Amino acid sequence: MIRYELPRTEDLIRLGRPRPNGLSIYLPTAPTPAGRDLAFATAKSAVDEAVRKLRDTGRSPAIQEALRGQWTAVAADDRIWSNLAASLVIFLAPDFAEEYVLPNDLEPRVHVGDYFDLNQLVRTVTLPQRAFAVTLSSNGWNLWEATATTRATELELVGEHAEDVAEATHRSTIRGRQLFRRLGGDEGHKVLLERYAQVVAEAVRTELVRLDPKAAVPLFVFATEPCSACSGRNSCRGSRCPCRAHRMSCVPTRSTPPSGRGSGRSPMPR
Repeated sequence: MIRYELPRTEDLIRLGRPRPNGLSIYLPTAPTPAGRDLAFATAKSAVDEAVRKLRDTGRSPAIQEALRGQWTAVAADDRIWSNLAASLVIFLAPDFAEEYVLPNDLEPRVHVGDYFDLNQLVRTVTLPQRAFAVTLSSNGWNLWEATATTRATELELVGEHAEDVAEATHRSTIRGRQLFRRLGGDEGHKVLLERYAQVVAEAVRTELVRLDPKAAVPLFVFATEPCSACSGRNSCRGSRCPCRAHRMSCVPTRSTPPSGRGSGRSPMPR
């Protein structure tokens, strides 16, 4: 059975039952021809090694062949190998086969025993599967939300907030360097961006306190230079969730996104 989402609690309970001669395979994968070939070869080698272990520990030829038969069915299923993501998890036993094609980055591991190795799946399931993000440039900003089952979507803001650096600093709407030259060159540039980052941080904090009052959901900031330097010094979560506590991660971007909520949306990086 192929699954394309993380196991639910009932799935973990079912997989956690005794499974004599069970084989657990965790593989990092890539959705490319080369990635497919590597994943297939690595999985096949893991099965071959598992069968050798069964033979060396005195398991009957019938058990060995049954396990290999389960692998043969998995190997022939093009739905798996043509739709790889970041990781592939394969659970095999003489009377059982189940596969998980997942977007999560899992570490390579092979385990043979009377129980399947569920450690990485359990850790992944218990980690937050939800995140907020801010896209930020001097031309505007946007707030986004992503979950384990949905793509990132822009959040509709409840409050009234400044839309760009000009509005945040009460200057006329002038784009580009002309605005900053009129305000004192590089120093004026820095002062305006610092103020802008503070205004955006306060706006994000105000919006997120309704949705995540305990600040438990990770927040990422995708900012163009030089805004990324300023946003890193201005936490969107305040004292409850400062940057230094790693609740807010700033990811600089090279290109300048379109202007924000007032005159075009800043795209969410994919």
